[in-house]
Amino acid sequence: MTVRSGFPEGPHARLSTPEDEKKQGVEDCADEHLLSLEIPAMLRTGVESSGNDCNTELTTGTAISPAYAAQCMQDTKRTIQFMRGVHQAISDLLQRLPDRPIHILYAGCGPYAPLVLPLLPLFSAEQVNVTLLDVHRASLDSVSRLIQELSLGDYVADVICADAACYQNDPDRPIHLLVVETMLSALEQEPQVAITYNLMPQLAPGGILIPERIGIEAVLLDPEQAFCEPDSGTVHDAPEYNPIPLGQVFELSMGSATSNPARFTNQSEPLTSYQLPGSTIQMPDTMPSGLVPMLTTEIDIYQTLHLRNSDSGLTRPRVFPPGPPIEPGSQLAFTYEVCERPGLRVHRV
Repeated sequence: MTVRSGFPEGPHARLSTPEDEKKQGVEDCADEHLLSLEIPAMLRTGVESSGNDCNTELTTGTAISPAYAAQCMQDTKRTIQFMRGVHQAISDLLQRLPDRPIHILYAGCGPYAPLVLPLLPLFSAEQVNVTLLDVHRASLDSVSRLIQELSLGDYVADVICADAACYQNDPDRPIHLLVVETMLSALEQEPQVAITYNLMPQLAPGGILIPERIGIEAVLLDPEQAFCEPDSGTVHDAPEYNPIPLGQVFELSMGSATSNPARFTNQSEPLTSYQLPGSTIQMPDTMPSGLVPMLTTEIDIYQTLHLRNSDSGLTRPRVFPPGPPIEPGSQLAFTYEVCERPGLRVHRV
């Protein structure tokens, strides 16, 4: 693979050569592309300036500001693992559909579209095209400048400003790969669930959803272990802890979404509120000293690529949602509510 003209000059902007790929493997090259790609200062300044740091409150959750979305790239392990998953999914789809371009819909792409944009030069524009979707015009202005700066325009089918929780895709351009990462740990606050429920039914037959699964589990955990910070701040220094599992309380996946009837009845705007069933757990008869009930998040991105507890900011432990006092031996039932403040709800059985 050769460097496309228009990429920034210098050692921090180079793409790996075929010789590099043979030595390191495509996954490592994708990591290098992400971590070494130099985003011009004018683009960073444009999106991180005053006025782009305000979140947008939607009827199905909070869309984080363009400035904060730009900072998400600093969650390195999250970004690399998602990039690896997207790369593998594209490669698999090209094997399944060799005679047509793979259309990617990247919902909530933010100002840099980091989970997809650095991978595009690994393929030809005849193999892959992407639609970028975000609710913030400033993010789309930023990513459009980046596309132009990096000469990636041939890969981009469209750049659309819309709420992904009610967006309707053009059926003449089917979605083969849906990429959605608009979440916090325990699926709190942001509209990951609502967006998935809206867009997943629009996938073409055999299409791929990334992430494939998000599971939330109830555990007993020492809060001092749960909230300790890594010593050096590197992606390999996630705090170690040994939770006592109580059971999975909610799952977002292709299977769970198709098994639930909740859908948008008016496609011009999302429903303001609906609930999805979770699971019921049994608290132990004796609560171990020093441990408290908490929620952990695991993300199955694609095939063998995962984010486990505390690998990323997306999987840090969370306290239980507000609810009744938790007593030894009690049964707790969980539901997930999609609304302006989405998240898990818990009540005693």
